[in-house]
Parts: sequence; structure tokens; C-alpha cells
Amino acid sequence: MPPRHRPQAPQPQLVTPLPSPARTTTFLPLTTEAALRLSRTGPDHNRALVLRHRAEEADAAAGRCWTALLAGCDSTVRWGLRPRLRQLSEATSLYVGTHWWFNDGATHRRRVAQSQVHIEDAIADGDGQEFAMAFIGYDHAMASAVVCGTRPLGEIQPPQHTRSPTQ
Repeated sequence: MPPRHRPQAPQPQLVTPLPSPARTTTFLPLTTEAALRLSRTGPDHNRALVLRHRAEEADAAAGRCWTALLAGCDSTVRWGLRPRLRQLSEATSLYVGTHWWFNDGATHRRRVAQSQVHIEDAIADGDGQEFAMAFIGYDHAMASAVVCGTRPLGEIQPPQHTRSPTQ
């Protein structure tokens, strides 16, 4: 008698739980990533570590502030973000160099400052949605400043055009 093949029982599928939004919410993904990369490969490792630490502190404070805004709380948590953002700006200034920050990087510095004003307005208004939107601009402005301030000057300048021998 030939062997009979039994149908195999279906294998149980492992279900990976979805991450909790509270664990994955971040307000400074671009800035934090730039600081992380610089702390690994940047020219000034110690200053990059300070920048990374300040970015992580500001990100955590933003998460706490946003939670307070959504809950309608007018606690000190809401107002604890401002010093963290100032510390992040100071760390950025030290990393890129105060000369660059106040000269060639002045446009970036103004964008960061203006974005911070939008965040503070959202906190004063108690508007969680406006707060989240303002942080998108802040993160972009801060990350741009960090990245542009660390590039060698030769990479920032436009290419030089040479004349061909027939001109």
C-alpha cells in the first residue's frame, strides 16, 4: 500500500505588534540623525556628542510638551521646552562655529529663530496641531544649519567656470 500524504497543519504566523505611537513620536528626526552621524564620523567628535545630546533632550522635551498640549494641561512641562531649544541652538552654534553661525550661516540662524517663534506661539495658544506643524519647520531649519555648517567651504561655493581654448 502506498504511503499516504497527510496535509500539513498550517504554521502559526508570528504577529509583530505595532509600535506604540508614544515610543516612536519624534519631533527632531532630521536634526537628531544629522547629529548622530556627525558624532560617529564628524571632525569634532566631542562637540558633535554635545550637539547630539542637546538634540535628544530637545526632542524628549518636545514630546512631553506636545502631550501636555493635547491633554489641555497648563503645566510647567509646556514651558520647559524653550530652554531646551535655546540649548540646542547654542550647541549648534558651537559645533558649526560662531563665525559661520553669525556670518555665512545667518540665514540658517534666522530660520531657526523664526521657527522657534512659531513653536512658542503654538504653546501659548495651546494648539497641539500648530505645535507639530511648527516643529516640522524647526527640524528642517536646524538640520539644514547643522549640515551646511559642517561642509567644507569649497563644497558650498559655486563651481568655477573655465574658458575653453577657443574663446
